[in-house]
Amino acid sequence: MAVGLPDDQYEVQFLGFSPSLFVEGVEQVIVQRLDEALSQLEEQFSKLDPEVLSEDERQRGMTKLRAETDRNLARCSSKLKTTLLDALRVPAHLLHPADLEQANPATHEEVEALGQELEALRQELLNERYMKKRCQAQLKNIEKALEEQQKVLDGPLSPAAMTKVKEAKERMCLIRDNQEDLVSATLQAWEATKDLPEDSGTPGMHLAQESFK
Repeated sequence: MAVGLPDDQYEVQFLGFSPSLFVEGVEQVIVQRLDEALSQLEEQFSKLDPEVLSEDERQRGMTKLRAETDRNLARCSSKLKTTLLDALRVPAHLLHPADLEQANPATHEEVEALGQELEALRQELLNERYMKKRCQAQLKNIEKALEEQQKVLDGPLSPAAMTKVKEAKERMCLIRDNQEDLVSATLQAWEATKDLPEDSGTPGMHLAQESFK
């Protein structure tokens, strides 16, 4: 049905729909409505008394009516298509927004300014890519540091290891306290025996003798 219709690609760009397809749709709706109307009319005729309208007369009459309707529709449809397509055709002085640039070409200064903007955008894109690579490298270093930290937490600083360190610290404190007591006792013994004769032995010896009694 689209044979003979004008090329309406420009109208499609400008209007957003195809005028030829729109006209075809209108024609199909008209044909469908006429067919429904004729079918309903024939159904009403079939309900008449055969003495008023016989079956043969009804069929011959409907055949003639359909043929006449199709002939009138074809004649009117051609005029309707022409009228609608003329109404939907974009005038020659109207330009599609995409064609405005061609109708008004840019000046040398505008082209140069656009080139500078594109160069700035290109440089910005390169900087973004460089920063992205740096961030990715830093992220890898952070992930590696976190892994090492986790190893330390799971190893020397694990709860079990910290418990052992605490126990060792307590033992060291106990040994230190014992050493302090030993030094204090030695000093007391020294004070107690410093006035004894020289041949009576050293304070350490007296302390040892007292310790083994």
